[in-house]
Amino acid sequence: MRKRNLVPFESLRRATRAKAALVGADDSLVSVSMDFLQDKDEKSQSVLTAFIKKIEKYTWMQVKQTKGFGWETRKPPPKDWPLQVSPDENCIHLRSSKKGRIWGFRDGDKLQVVWVDPDHKLDD
Repeated sequence: MRKRNLVPFESLRRATRAKAALVGADDSLVSVSMDFLQDKDEKSQSVLTAFIKKIEKYTWMQVKQTKGFGWETRKPPPKDWPLQVSPDENCIHLRSSKKGRIWGFRDGDKLQVVWVDPDHKLDD
């Protein structure tokens, strides 16, 4: 009879918790960070403020499933991508209003906002 290498349950649980902390859990509330925000004009700020008030009431799973947010994962558009972030990072594209869009990426439980596109012109 072949002996299997079994991982003790507690070790498995610790590893699972560590991975969830790194990538974020889908049942955690979304928090928004603007550490990489590129556009800081007045129009973008008002769109972003309204968006933050709305999205921070949802979990990641709810944001993905709610049609109103229009969740899409894409490669970044051909615009200045922050140097600190890999260009291979998948971008999250969300609807902030009828025309407005938010571009960013997920970092644990945070949505790191990179661009606010109030008139939906970035992917034209």
